[in-house]
Amino acid sequence: MKQPRLSDRTRLLHMRDAARRALELGQGKNLASLPPEDTTALAVVRLPHLLTRLEQILEELGA
Repeated sequence: MKQPRLSDRTRLLHMRDAARRALELGQGKNLASLPPEDTTALAVVRLPHLLTRLEQILEELGA
């Protein structure tokens, strides 16, 4: 049986939660000590921007 498709709002909320978790994992990490391909490096560098954008979208949606 197929599972119901998630709404855009629900997907954005899941993305926000995942971004927040990744930020938690990256806290206290020294970016210079991480290999450039390391997932943690991605979290430290890109996820603050993504989280800010997700918050803006959710605010626009009234979430």
